[in-house]
Amino acid sequence: MTNTKSGVSAVSLSRSLGINYNSAWHLLHKLRTAMSFAHHDRLRGEVELDETFVGGFDEGAGSGGPQSPDSNKITILVATERATPTAIGRIRMARSYESSALCLARFIADTVEPRATLVTDGWRAYPRALELLEPEGLNYELHQTSMRGTPGHAHDYLPGVHRVASLLKRWLLGTHQGAVSAHQIDHYLSEFVFRFNRRSSQHRGLLFWRLACALTDSEPVRRIEITGRKAEMAQSDQELAIRIEELHIEHKRVREVLSSRAYRARKAARLAAEREAG
Repeated sequence: MTNTKSGVSAVSLSRSLGINYNSAWHLLHKLRTAMSFAHHDRLRGEVELDETFVGGFDEGAGSGGPQSPDSNKITILVATERATPTAIGRIRMARSYESSALCLARFIADTVEPRATLVTDGWRAYPRALELLEPEGLNYELHQTSMRGTPGHAHDYLPGVHRVASLLKRWLLGTHQGAVSAHQIDHYLSEFVFRFNRRSSQHRGLLFWRLACALTDSEPVRRIEITGRKAEMAQSDQELAIRIEELHIEHKRVREVLSSRAYRARKAARLAAEREAG
C-alpha cells in the first residue's frame, strides 16, 4: 500500500492475506485514516488551486452538470505546489461539501501557508474566499486567469492540478473500479496524497515507517465509525448548507445597507452642490 504506485484494493488484499473481503476493507480504511495524520506542513510558494468532479449519475437521474441537483458527482478541491514551471511539488486534496467561498476559504486556510501566491482560474469564489480570511490575518496573493477570453486550454495555465486530478480519477477507476462511496472519499484522498507526496523518496522503507508512526499516533478506528459516516456527513452537509444560507442573507443585508448609505451620501453631496451653485 505504501510502495506500489496504484496501491491495493480490498479484493486483492483479501486474496493475498487469505482473509474475507470485509476484514480486508476494514483494514485498508484503518490505514487510510492513519495516513490523514501524516499531512503536516502547509503548501508554500506558488500554489495552483482548482476543483474537479469525480463520480457519475444515479440511474434514472438527469444529465445536468456537476452542480445540477440530479448530479451525484463529488466536488474535490485540489492544491499543488509549483516546484518548477513544469514540475509538481506537494499536493493537498479535500472534498468540498458545497461550491461556495466558505468551503474554499477553509480549504485554503488549512492547506496553504499565508503569504503564498495562489494561481487559479477566473472563478469569482476565490476573491470572496480571501476576503473571508483577511479578518483572521491570513493574506494571500491571488493570480487569476479567466479561461473564457484566454486562448488555449485550462491545463495549459494550471498544469499541476489538472495532471493530479487526472491521476486521481485514473487510480479510482483502475484500482477500485470506481466503487468509492461519496461519504468515504476522504479516506481515499488521504491515501492518494500520502503516496503522491512521497513518490520521489529514495528510501522506500521510510514510507512504511511513516505509516507505522501515523498508526501509533492515531486513535483506534472501529468499523461502525467508518460505515456510519454517511449519516454523520449528511447532518454536516445540512448544517453547512444552513450556515452558508445565513451568510448569504447577512452579506445581502450588508450590501443593502452600504448601497443605501452611498445613495444618501451622493444625494446629500448633490444637494450641497446645488445650494452652492444657487
